[in-house]
Amino acid sequence: MRRNRGGLRAALFTLLVLAVLAVAGVLALQWVQAGRGGPALAVVPQVAGMDAAVAETAVRDAGLVPERDEVHSDDVSEGDVVATDPAADTQVEQGSTVVLEVSLGPAEVEVPGDLAGRSEEEVREALEAAGLDPGPTRTVNSAWVPRGAVVTTDPASGTRVPSGSEVELVLSTGRVTVPDVVGMPRDEAVAALSADGVGLGAEVVVAERSDVPAGQVVEQSVAGGGSAPQGATITLTVAVAPPPEPSPEPTPEPTEEETPEPSPTAEEDGEEPTAEPSEERTGSPEEGREDEGDRAAAAERAQERAAERAEAARERDEEARGRER
Repeated sequence: MRRNRGGLRAALFTLLVLAVLAVAGVLALQWVQAGRGGPALAVVPQVAGMDAAVAETAVRDAGLVPERDEVHSDDVSEGDVVATDPAADTQVEQGSTVVLEVSLGPAEVEVPGDLAGRSEEEVREALEAAGLDPGPTRTVNSAWVPRGAVVTTDPASGTRVPSGSEVELVLSTGRVTVPDVVGMPRDEAVAALSADGVGLGAEVVVAERSDVPAGQVVEQSVAGGGSAPQGATITLTVAVAPPPEPSPEPTPEPTEEETPEPSPTAEEDGEEPTAEPSEERTGSPEEGREDEGDRAAAAERAQERAAERAEAARERDEEARGRER
């Protein structure tokens, strides 16, 4: 134990001697320089992390001349000192120039281009390689980017941002937002559905409508603003004019039916009616034959007049029919 303690004491004594010699050497050097008229020395102050203006004052107080040099730094805030050249605590001649490296903040990098349509994994790798931080994701409808692939980024490709910035990834849902085409003419509606940013097909059916112009879209199978799978077909209902109503047929006028005229009586003929005998007449056979002959003659005349009236009525009826034709 005594030997070990003796060795330790010897080592400590040796270090103390070396320190004294070093101090003596520095003092001797300064004495020699002073004796020879050499320049005085100054120590570069510790100014890293200080505001640039404050650091310049500290350097001047040390008998040195500050000079700024702007650099990018991911760790030091913009406007603060990153480091000095020569480094802090270095001895230099008084009046020497000390360069202050002042931070401009993180360096700007450009968001990589040609990312649309690539997988999420590929885009994350590309952003990391550019010194950016791939951030969260959100989804949007897209007419052509497959479901799950990248549609765009936020900030967009080509934008310059500070190194290490977070970049959001926008992924495709695999669906398309359907435009509202109700009220458009048929051709315009079909063109709107097949446009580059939509890429949908159209099937047209017709419906008779009298309240809208013919050729106008009155209904669509997926409402405007809704979504449909990429390349889907939307059914459009287009108005057509209803057929004209048939003209009413003229109602025929009723024809007069022939009304048989009654046989004229003896009074209409201007003849005195023959009175029926209330009693059987008696007389000679010659008188009976005369009475019978008179009655037969009267009946014959009555038949002739009836036939004449019937013929006259027939002629009037034919004349009336001729006028109708």
